[in-house]
Amino acid sequence: MSDSNGLMIFSKFDQFLKEVLKLPTAVFEGPSFGYTEHSVRTCFPQQKKIMLNMFLDTMMADPPPQCLVWLPLMHRLAHVENVFHPVECSYCRCESMMGFRYRCQQCHNYQLCQNCFWRGHASGPHSNQHQMKEHSSWKSPAKKLSHAISKSLGCVPTREPPHPVFPEQPEKPLDLANIVPPRPLANMNDTMVSHTSSGAPTPTKRLQYSQDIRSHLADEHALIASYVARLQHCARVLDSPSRLDEEHRLIARYAARLAAEAGNMTRPPTDLSFNFDANKQQRQLIAELENKNREILQEIQRLRLEHEQASQPTPEKAQQNPTLLAELRLLRQRKDELEQRMSALQESRRELMVQLEGLMKLLKAQATGSPHTSPTHGGGRPMPMPVRSMSAGSTPTHCPQDPLSGVGGDMQEAFAQG
Repeated sequence: MSDSNGLMIFSKFDQFLKEVLKLPTAVFEGPSFGYTEHSVRTCFPQQKKIMLNMFLDTMMADPPPQCLVWLPLMHRLAHVENVFHPVECSYCRCESMMGFRYRCQQCHNYQLCQNCFWRGHASGPHSNQHQMKEHSSWKSPAKKLSHAISKSLGCVPTREPPHPVFPEQPEKPLDLANIVPPRPLANMNDTMVSHTSSGAPTPTKRLQYSQDIRSHLADEHALIASYVARLQHCARVLDSPSRLDEEHRLIARYAARLAAEAGNMTRPPTDLSFNFDANKQQRQLIAELENKNREILQEIQRLRLEHEQASQPTPEKAQQNPTLLAELRLLRQRKDELEQRMSALQESRRELMVQLEGLMKLLKAQATGSPHTSPTHGGGRPMPMPVRSMSAGSTPTHCPQDPLSGVGGDMQEAFAQG
């Protein structure tokens, strides 16, 4: 949102406000905190040049601009979301609190958690009209006492500004190419390759190896010394404490890395070649084990497929044998014949039962009409005999059961009376 001179560009800040104010609009707070054409003017006057320090002062002021009042509140909510207060809530009696803590300025030791305070709960002598103080952190009584004593004695340090003060002109980025030069590995790599190929190092190679280390360390120490001298003679950099601390940390980190590299480089080349060979053997062993594992998995998969194919015979194999097909066809034909014969026998049995039922009704009617008359000497019509109807599918020589079987005591009583 700024140009190369550090001045804010109002058009880019306007686009920034459009994107930021979409958040309150999404939660139906557009009438109060929505974007308007005059939002930029309410934040900054367009006649003035807005630098970084003025921008931070305006955005972090109390209260901030009207369209951004909700932004510090959201920041505080996110900051105290996981803050723990080991204090009991005076309304819900919760043993501890998370988030904000509200303390009454009139009632003694009356504290509410954020849920009870936002819902307007009150108990005892406390009222919602009392003034409450919002706490976003917890301080133990011992820490409060020490702070009070230090404040009474005048030992409290001055409060730091809410944000760091930056210079008016934008600082150039730190050129790390001059501070941390690339490590010259060519000579050392050549020495390692020569040691690996030829076996034990010769005295000439050892001398060359030590000279390379000494020259490499001397160059890096000279670079550090020149950079320290440049820092001491640069007044503008010394005016910025944060920049100075950052560069000092960078120097300390670089010096520690140099010490670690020096410790690693002082090892003889034989140790380096030995470690290189050991790592190479380990990588080869891991590759061989991975190949064997892959082959074993493929063999297991192949055996599983063969077992499944053997345990599930396919219809194609059965169709290839004509003897099995002929036997299967005969069995199906015999099954159809037996089913037809069974249905014919059931139909014949049903007809016989109907005829027997009619015969019993006729005998009962004659017995009640003329109890002293014999059915054989009467002038009536002769008693009909049951005629068995044979179906086309049944055989005359095979009878499933006796025609009178299943007839109860009614039939016997009718013949006894006759």
